[in-house]
Amino acid sequence: MKATIKIMTMLLIVSALGSCKKSDDSPSEFVNALSATYNFTNGLNNCTNPNGTGSVLFLKVNYEVSDGLEIKKVLTHIELSGGESDDFEDLTFDDDGNQIERADCFRFGNNTWVDYEIRLESINGIISNPRTVRVDKPTGAS
Repeated sequence: MKATIKIMTMLLIVSALGSCKKSDDSPSEFVNALSATYNFTNGLNNCTNPNGTGSVLFLKVNYEVSDGLEIKKVLTHIELSGGESDDFEDLTFDDDGNQIERADCFRFGNNTWVDYEIRLESINGIISNPRTVRVDKPTGAS
């Protein structure tokens, strides 16, 4: 009988200790890009880039981050309908804590669309999931 009580006590202690996990102590840090949208708020053909006259394209990404994190970079990969692509980092953007907004002077030229794949990077290097938005060339855009 004493052996049974000792075994039961040991099993109870082991099961109690086994239910504590390090991940229960604190949630892991995260950056989650929720959605991406765009607009041509200021009209078309209203800026100049190295390729000529373009249109100011505003990109917005709604996001959520774990407590204490801030967004420090917007990482962007673009693909054009003509097959070209490019990658760049942006350190200049508006951030209200739930949404970033950045502007790009984009010239479509002969392209009929551009895909923007956007990832957000936090101050400690955590990179979000990608969000992609396709921008079709508006009628009249250069």
